[in-house]
Amino acid sequence: MSEQQAQAASPTAPLLEVRDLKKYFPVKKGLFSRHVADVKALDGVSFDLHAQETLGVVGESGCGKTTLGRTILRLIEPTAGTARFEGRDIFDLDRKSLRALRSEVQIIFQDPYSSLNPRQTIGNIIGDALELHGLVTGDARFDRAKELLERVGLQGSYINRYPHEFSGGQRQRIGIARAIALKPKFIVCDEAVSALDVSVQAQVLNLLEDLQQELELSYMFIAHDLAVVRHIADRVAVMYLGRIVELSDCDDLFEQPLHPYTQALLSAIPQPDPTRERLRIILEGDVPNPMSPPQGCHFHTRCPLAMERCRTEPPELVELRPGHWSSCHLYDGIEQPAEAIRIADHDPASTPDTVRTDPDGNVTTEETVAPFEDDILDDDLEMFDGSSEGDPLPVEIPSILGDQPGLILGPFGEIVDPEDSYLDLSEAPALETITGLRPHDMTLPRIAPAGSEPDDEETETRSADEFDGDDTADLPALGNKSQGNSPRLDDTDPLDTVPVAENEEQSSAKDHKSED
Repeated sequence: MSEQQAQAASPTAPLLEVRDLKKYFPVKKGLFSRHVADVKALDGVSFDLHAQETLGVVGESGCGKTTLGRTILRLIEPTAGTARFEGRDIFDLDRKSLRALRSEVQIIFQDPYSSLNPRQTIGNIIGDALELHGLVTGDARFDRAKELLERVGLQGSYINRYPHEFSGGQRQRIGIARAIALKPKFIVCDEAVSALDVSVQAQVLNLLEDLQQELELSYMFIAHDLAVVRHIADRVAVMYLGRIVELSDCDDLFEQPLHPYTQALLSAIPQPDPTRERLRIILEGDVPNPMSPPQGCHFHTRCPLAMERCRTEPPELVELRPGHWSSCHLYDGIEQPAEAIRIADHDPASTPDTVRTDPDGNVTTEETVAPFEDDILDDDLEMFDGSSEGDPLPVEIPSILGDQPGLILGPFGEIVDPEDSYLDLSEAPALETITGLRPHDMTLPRIAPAGSEPDDEETETRSADEFDGDDTADLPALGNKSQGNSPRLDDTDPLDTVPVAENEEQSSAKDHKSED
């Protein structure tokens, strides 16, 4: 965006003008700290901000949002570019002039815990700036601090407390009170509500809107939450890898997102209605390394609509709709106002491999069609077609169940009885349906008593129904050391074997002993 284009876009002079702003962080290695590379946090950012306007800045982590806000305030020195506030070049101001500018530009930091000095009371945190700039002196600064705390919804008596005595939302309100203490005209809100709960976020957002109307403030609102940005912002700038890829009015951006990256961001907004259908655009790959960003368009490595031109030529930020700027080669030669070329317009079941343009400027896409679910299901069923590669398909019920009426075969050979009461819970037939016997009719093996030899030919069995009364007397004393020949059950399953009655001699001897 050139300076002439920016002035033509707005009839009034902007409060803040940023042109071709760059910030490179040098990377040094070796014993002599040799300069080997640069991290390009900002790579040619240009925009305007008008009085009493809120500009939302969104993008993925690491795209340069926070660096942009801090560089404009000269908390970080820029590498190149200009930033003019009310006609004054911020980067050319000397130390004295820059201090005077601090009363007009302020920042609300992201972390409310580390942005407050833990060794100072709230009265000193807010009052020191007032005394430093000569607005109030002495005890009058504490009176002013009480007014500011009450203005942000806190009690004036909190001036004697320390930051650790407050919650996260209260600390953020203290940070807002400190930012508006000098009556600034421009405030950078660096993710001011991202560390707060949803209910506290709404309170802080409403507070910022009230202060904007009361004090005629302008905001640069940096955030990740697009729903929050849509609530508070007038215009939105979308950043990707140090560049602004789209800049537009808030409503037009959400209704007609032109850049493919913006469309992917908007598709990630959670929908409160679970029945509402929407297409989630999932970008492949990771954000490129800012030390060596891709040639041409920085987004072409992840863009599903990338062309050959995107790999070599960086697009310019041009106006495609009234007040809507975007940098994308897809809209070259398209009449204004341009309609969004949406990724979702392509077949959702296909993945575009390459997008090319013919000499007439028409976009063509070579697609790789994904398999349908029906084809996948047919492939799974081929395992049961009776071929040598799969299991044979069962054709009849086993002969052992031939006398059981009503049994049928399921689609995968399972035995199903439609009359089973537990059919909804299990498709396996009951045990007695297969064997014809109930568990209590099954015979139990005999265990030889202590001191006798097991007789394999004469093995006594009896049904479980014959066990009545107290049969615990018939059980051998497994833990009695006096019976050295007590049977060992180590090699048998105690659930499968139950000892039967002892022989008559041992039984009669036990009866005589009890009589004595």
